[in-house]
Amino acid sequence: MTEQKIWVPKPRFNVSSWDEPKNDADRAKLCGVALKEIEPYWDSAEAAAAHPTFFIAGATTERADTVRGWDIFREITGFDPPTIPQPTGNCVAAASEEIVELTQCVDIKKGDREQFKDLMNAYHYAYGRVIIGKNRLRGGPGSIGGWQARAHTEGGVLPLDHAPDLPAYNKRNVDRWGDDKDVDGKSFRDYIEVANDFLIKTTSRINTMTELFDALSNNHYCTIASNRGYSKKPKGGKRGYHYPSGSWSHQMGIWGYSISHDWIAIKNQWGRRIHGELEDLETGEPWPPGFLRVRLEDFEKKHLRGAECIAYSRFEGFPEQRFDHASLG
Repeated sequence: MTEQKIWVPKPRFNVSSWDEPKNDADRAKLCGVALKEIEPYWDSAEAAAAHPTFFIAGATTERADTVRGWDIFREITGFDPPTIPQPTGNCVAAASEEIVELTQCVDIKKGDREQFKDLMNAYHYAYGRVIIGKNRLRGGPGSIGGWQARAHTEGGVLPLDHAPDLPAYNKRNVDRWGDDKDVDGKSFRDYIEVANDFLIKTTSRINTMTELFDALSNNHYCTIASNRGYSKKPKGGKRGYHYPSGSWSHQMGIWGYSISHDWIAIKNQWGRRIHGELEDLETGEPWPPGFLRVRLEDFEKKHLRGAECIAYSRFEGFPEQRFDHASLG
């Protein structure tokens, strides 16, 4: 069994606290999806113009049986995907940041990019809330996936090595930027020109499992925002599953699936230990920390339906782009 390295943030990523939520009250403070804003946004002409209908260009009828996005991340960076505890209800931005970072790894593997860049989600969190969401949530945490997706297509992402003077990543600073307030004399707007050099090209809403399988099979990874919660630890130990339980107004990332082994992989941002340890059902390799393994039927019936699931692409549209995932890792 291969021993995987644990990702450690570079010194310039100034995280003030690494505390993980200890109970339901702590977790509730990190749930920041504005559920009432989701459908009005997607029913608008604004959303129709910003997010084209999902379609894989050049897709065949073939589909990968198993996709593990973390294997691509591990191959490119040499580390597990980071699981940095959220400091506030910025789950929508934390999840989208990780999907954009994974998208970078896909691009590097294809030869389209040369270097992986760590990103600062406080920037696009503020851009999505303030500019796309018109600051209507001012005074409280949260956002919606559609706003954050447009923050990436219209405002870009902020690589840490292009902004060495960023404020610390903590609750006070993320909340202030999210309310369009300065932090030590710095506004998120000060970084728009830099971030505009790093744009995502296309984001589309995913409505069915067929679309989701097509997206992931072609390495276009997704976020999902909903009111669905899960058991905190896998039932059945390292080879078990997390089952639907309770309510989380929360966004997470979708990093892979297996049809033959009946799972979909969802990445949370609450910390390394909170969801237990998982072992791959096929290879026996350890899954990275922070992941939930959910049965496909549970996900389709109790999570995807009515959720805000969004696929990301660095291109105009969603080109066919496949890897042999069995050879990765």
